[in-house]
Amino acid sequence: MYFSLVTLASLGYGVITPAVPLTRALACMEVIAGQFYLAITVAGLVALYLKEGRDR
Repeated sequence: MYFSLVTLASLGYGVITPAVPLTRALACMEVIAGQFYLAITVAGLVALYLKEGRDR
């Protein structure tokens, strides 16, 4: 759980590192998924903010 949270947030503390190439690839995909999640969330919030500004 700790590794997943640190990986999704792209903090990369380096306390735990995957040793097997497959797990390294999975960790890289998790970093990418975390960045997409953040980008989509921010884009959704900006869209809501802009829509509310137009409705006024």
